[in-house]
Amino acid sequence: MNPVTDKAIRDAIEKGLAARGLSRVDAGATLFVVYHAARTTQIDIAPLNSTSPAPPTGIRYVQKGSLRVDLLDAASGKVVWRGQAAGVLRYGPKEIAAQVDAAVEEMLARFPPSAP
Repeated sequence: MNPVTDKAIRDAIEKGLAARGLSRVDAGATLFVVYHAARTTQIDIAPLNSTSPAPPTGIRYVQKGSLRVDLLDAASGKVVWRGQAAGVLRYGPKEIAAQVDAAVEEMLARFPPSAP
């Protein structure tokens, strides 16, 4: 993983959890935070007479990204909450940071979970 993207993800998660009353500690944690990020390439084929922004060949490559954040109980190691986000990627340092912030905020909007 690109170190800039890794830092953006870590910062966004830490900021989002802090806004919900959780803070980072160096020892004695009750929760562990783990994230998984992935990037894939999707190939779209558009009809040549289409008004789509595909190149003249009709083939368009789309980079998609996904991010999953797991909160694990420190004592048992079991997942107590999971959030996921996915979407089309745009590149550039500002674009990546903005996408990461939006994805983390979207998933943390559902945290903490409501009581059953």
